[in-house]
Amino acid sequence: MKIEWMGRYRELLKALVLHCNMSARVSSISSDVGNGISLTPYEWQVFECILEHEDENVNMIYISSGLGVPQSTFSKISKKLCKYGLVERYQAFGNRKNIILKGSEMGRGLYLAHTGQVLEKVFAPLFSGLDSLSDEALKTVTEALNRFNRTENIPEKELMPVRREEIV
Repeated sequence: MKIEWMGRYRELLKALVLHCNMSARVSSISSDVGNGISLTPYEWQVFECILEHEDENVNMIYISSGLGVPQSTFSKISKKLCKYGLVERYQAFGNRKNIILKGSEMGRGLYLAHTGQVLEKVFAPLFSGLDSLSDEALKTVTEALNRFNRTENIPEKELMPVRREEIV
């Protein structure tokens, strides 16, 4: 049966599905990132996002929602990053529940040392495939993916089962 509802976006969606499946497959596999510290890609993403926002003094809820990571999972990962000495926890003045995370000196150094490998071995093929896009076209693709990834677009909330009599 030829699936036609995706129209001209079929190959893009096929690539996105493959990417999601490949990402899920490797998301729980730890790799040594240096200093005898092993992190999963999921943990590395959390670490990277903490470093990216450390100067903004944003709380854990802000970072976890930006990554689409449940708060309980984010909390567990951040505790592991703190245990390894990669991240430091601070409490916001006047609100003990408002936890601010910042990279440690060792964490920033390890991150900078490891990102060259990440760029070369993971992202270089993607970036070279996107090099022909203009900045405007890249922005359009990014915006489309961000709209697609919004939590209110999760279909379980709105899709209804098809009744037997509706099946042709």
